[in-house]
Amino acid sequence: MFHRVSIRSFLSKTSPFKRAPTLERAEQAYASGNFADAAGLFRALADANSMQAQLRLAQLYERGEGLLQSYVEAVRWLRVAAEQGCVPAMARLGEIFLTGMAAPIRRLRRRSRSLTKARARNPCSSSVPAGALGVAGS
Repeated sequence: MFHRVSIRSFLSKTSPFKRAPTLERAEQAYASGNFADAAGLFRALADANSMQAQLRLAQLYERGEGLLQSYVEAVRWLRVAAEQGCVPAMARLGEIFLTGMAAPIRRLRRRSRSLTKARARNPCSSSVPAGALGVAGS
């Protein structure tokens, strides 16, 4: 006796999104080359305010891995992570702003102050040296 099972039903039961998303699972999916799955997991975590996931999602958007390449979305997620105090996100935004890809000068000064405050708290482990953006202290 055979049971009919639709493809959608089968996939919903075997989908990796059934289990709660974690950074570890997202990183494993990325490392194994499943960029679309990794992007979905990072997106779910980023929506739940994980600054590490927001940073990784921005990187995926910037490179176009697992989803359509979009610098607008990359900058949006970098800003969200930077506003939570993620130093690597601030550093990347600084690089983007300094190369003229986005944001006027007045925003650079505000980002520089945010970088200094975030470095004092250091919620994301980062090896960004003081003054690496060339705007610290201006």
